[in-house]
Amino acid sequence: ELHELTDRLKTKVREHKAARDEISKILDLTTDGLVYIDTDYNIINFNESLLKMWGFTAENVTGRKCYDLFDRGYCSKKPDAKAKCHLARLRAGAPLQKIKITATINGKTRHLIETGSVLRGDDGRPTGLIRSFRDITEHKEREQQLRQMLTISSVLARLGEHLMSSSVTDLTEISTIVLDQAKKDRKSVV
Repeated sequence: ELHELTDRLKTKVREHKAARDEISKILDLTTDGLVYIDTDYNIINFNESLLKMWGFTAENVTGRKCYDLFDRGYCSKKPDAKAKCHLARLRAGAPLQKIKITATINGKTRHLIETGSVLRGDDGRPTGLIRSFRDITEHKEREQQLRQMLTISSVLARLGEHLMSSSVTDLTEISTIVLDQAKKDRKSVV
């Protein structure tokens, strides 16, 4: 009978490991960085994209508290409905929200959108949450380039209007007009 119990236990352990491996494979399919955190702030699982995005290794992340890795000035170790920390909000019974964060990772500024999704047990109580990080740095850079192009376009359009409505012949006067307009446009963009 002991031998039979041992065999059943080994089978359950293999099934559990297979299910965990399958979940890890699924998590690795997304480019978003994902991390599963229990209600005691322990990192339970994560995907490869999270490691790449944050410059972590699996050894850095395994068994750590989330606030030790992601402390960006908003992590909270106690329930707080007004906190940006998803777990603190969850523990306080407050709704989760999408937040934008700027982080310096490996010396580079990255713009991220972070969301949190609650995981619940069979009894409906929270067992943890999935934090998802989406890197929007390239989007922000393109947005900045577009703003610069619009500023240049605006300056050129106004310069053209000015040249058409007057007889400006002095190059110094033209450059002063361009510089003044660029300063005005830069202030309106910011």
